[in-house]
Amino acid sequence: MTWHIIGSSSYIASRLMPVIPAGETVIRYARQPNADERKLDLTVFCESDLEKIRSGDFVVLLAAISSPDFCRDHEAEAYAINVTGTENFIRACLSRGARVLFFSSDVVVGATETVHDETMPVSPVGNYGSMKRAVERAFAGDPRFKVFRLSYVFSRQDKFLRYLASCVEKGETADVFQALYRNVVYLGDVLSAVIALGKSFDCWENSIFHLSGPELLCRADMAMCYQKISMSELSYTVSIPDARFFEARPNVIETRSLYLQDLLGHPATALEKAMQIEFSNTKES
Repeated sequence: MTWHIIGSSSYIASRLMPVIPAGETVIRYARQPNADERKLDLTVFCESDLEKIRSGDFVVLLAAISSPDFCRDHEAEAYAINVTGTENFIRACLSRGARVLFFSSDVVVGATETVHDETMPVSPVGNYGSMKRAVERAFAGDPRFKVFRLSYVFSRQDKFLRYLASCVEKGETADVFQALYRNVVYLGDVLSAVIALGKSFDCWENSIFHLSGPELLCRADMAMCYQKISMSELSYTVSIPDARFFEARPNVIETRSLYLQDLLGHPATALEKAMQIEFSNTKES
């Protein structure tokens, strides 16, 4: 099988490519490509850019403008990439007989008061959530289109953990939010889910998977766990963001998946266990 990784310089893609099974063909695409990548700009691509995509191939679509604040403040630019360009690209892939995995977000679900699974109605928050939902709806019902709605994706190299590590290194006090409650999902589970779906794509009748961890956690919870597992001298204060911050993102999105455990072959990994895995590799940069 040929894998097409769209947005190959992204955080998830950079960790995905080393775990794609040996013997599989992998073609990488980026808006500003390196020597081993093909150029693909979702806003201006042409047929020749897609010449390698063929029937039965697996397209993993990670490219997007993912900042909720940017999508709020620069709506037209974000829409051109996140909706118009993305829909045109997916449509072209499907017309060639490829299978497409689209990376969406739990922001599509919206603010929750009870736990939310894949079968329940959604209420996207902000432009970013609405854009992701527009793409989901455009291809709903096509058996060659699947969606991963990501919760917060944790690894030692995620943005928040790198911020905490930087504060420790500089001897600074971190400012962490008692807010942004999400079902934090371990990057290792995300990667395993992509690999598993590549092998079993046609076996799944559902089109949407919530990639959700087993615990609803805020950033302060994550900082506390980091302090415990890393054995670092982290000092932090807890704060609450202002109202404008929540215009583009809900405070609480509580999700679960009806399908993820079966896809993975095991329960999703809890944060403390995930941190133990990440920090057991002490040489990681």
